[in-house]
Amino acid sequence: MSQAPAQFYRNRCRAMEGAFRQLRHDLASPLSGAALHLEMASRRLAQKQESELDRAMENVRIVQQEVSAAAAMLDVLGEMAHGDEETLSVFSLAQIVLRGAERHAKKADRNAVHLVLPQAAPEPKVFGSSSRLEQAIADLTEHALLQVPAGNSATWRVEPRGAESQAILIWNRAPATRSERLFTLTRGAHGEPPNAGLFLARLSIESQGGTLTAEVEGDRVRAVATLPVASE
Repeated sequence: MSQAPAQFYRNRCRAMEGAFRQLRHDLASPLSGAALHLEMASRRLAQKQESELDRAMENVRIVQQEVSAAAAMLDVLGEMAHGDEETLSVFSLAQIVLRGAERHAKKADRNAVHLVLPQAAPEPKVFGSSSRLEQAIADLTEHALLQVPAGNSATWRVEPRGAESQAILIWNRAPATRSERLFTLTRGAHGEPPNAGLFLARLSIESQGGTLTAEVEGDRVRAVATLPVASE
């Protein structure tokens, strides 16, 4: 266990490098869009024709939208850097999943969604930042509850798998809901700034040496966080 903190920070460094690459890629689109529409607005205004004013104003509106999306992505940098000095420990994965999911139990009740939680158990244990992992579980739960139609369920379970353990969330989604690029900074269907919650959830799990994946089959989504079991 004496080498576990060093391994955690190596994992976190690799996860941060991947997140920065993804952030750079995702920033390119709104910035390129803003530059393009600024050029179009400039050309239309240069014509000094009243008929071009409405089109120029539409270009400016799109620029504002693109800049807003880019600013939201840059805000993620502050969230990524937060908590670097946090306490590392060995903890029960089931307990952290339970605590993270319970944050949104009232929201599930309000939405008439049945939130199924795992039972608290001492095993399996993992090493890392319990606060970051709990936040990741909470963000995943919140995302699922926003998609689950009333009367349906979102189910968490924890499964030991030898040297690894898995926290699995399964939920039904409304058919029109998009789940492509679930853990990236994907913008809304109408160009809204992206929600960083799931992007940061993946970063937190990868920082602990784990992986976060999702499978979409029809109206069913299965998200799996796989983490190494803490060694003695």
